[in-house]
Amino acid sequence: MTTPKLNQLLRELKQELQKLYGDQLVALILYGSYARGEAHEDSDLDVAMILTDYERAPVEISRTSEIASRLSLDYDQLVALIPLREKDWREKRSFFLSNLREEGIEIS
Repeated sequence: MTTPKLNQLLRELKQELQKLYGDQLVALILYGSYARGEAHEDSDLDVAMILTDYERAPVEISRTSEIASRLSLDYDQLVALIPLREKDWREKRSFFLSNLREEGIEIS
């Protein structure tokens, strides 16, 4: 995916998630092969949604599935969203979160 097309997709994703979550959306973090500059034709677009709080991750994945599906189809690019609690993002220790903090790029 070209950089301008990727940037447009990320802008649209952020706008849609801001409409859905409002102030509950703290940040969006691009991670994985796109963040590392190693993406290829079959790479998915990995994005972590940092939310103030939520009850269960599967519920948030369901809430965002329509947005992710529509953008995946519109841009011919699989969009993979995962929710994270702000407290966990800032305080929790795990290999995944350490890697996300190190390589992730905040979507502005």
